Amino acid sequence: MSNYAYIVAASENFKPAIEAMLSSLEAIGNKHKVIFLSFRFGELPETSFPVERIEVGELDCQVKGTAIERFRVAYEVAKDYDAICLLDADMFFLNPVDLFFDVAAKGFIVVGSNGMVIDYNKVYQERYSLDMGSDSFVYMKLHTTAPIWINHENTDWFE
Repeated sequence: MSNYAYIVAASENFKPAIEAMLSSLEAIGNKHKVIFLSFRFGELPETSFPVERIEVGELDCQVKGTAIERFRVAYEVAKDYDAICLLDADMFFLNPVDLFFDVAAKGFIVVGSNGMVIDYNKVYQERYSLDMGSDSFVYMKLHTTAPIWINHENTDWFE
């Protein structure tokens, strides 16, 4: 079996989402470790797969304790795994995703998409002193930072 891990961070307000995520991993038969960054999070439900809990509650704000710490920890632990998957706390799985881990282990970056459309409108352009040629510049966001499956060679941008 390959050595893969999920990395997710959450605070107490994401408790229902984390419970759904862990339940979905149970439902798809997950055997990989979940590295859980806890920012003042309560008890986690029991799982049949390993969960490593890392407390990050000494930080002063939720964004630092969840989103930013997730990338720091990913950078530090990625070398210990063939591939890792960074998740947002409100994600869940309907099907096994080992193929994504397998592809990432070979050096490819596998990303998800939430179908988001970003409008770099006039207010945005003025705020950042940009001229994008029109008052509305619509950009289809085709990727996100989570979920993302990567290997240690591709975590240098997390440093």
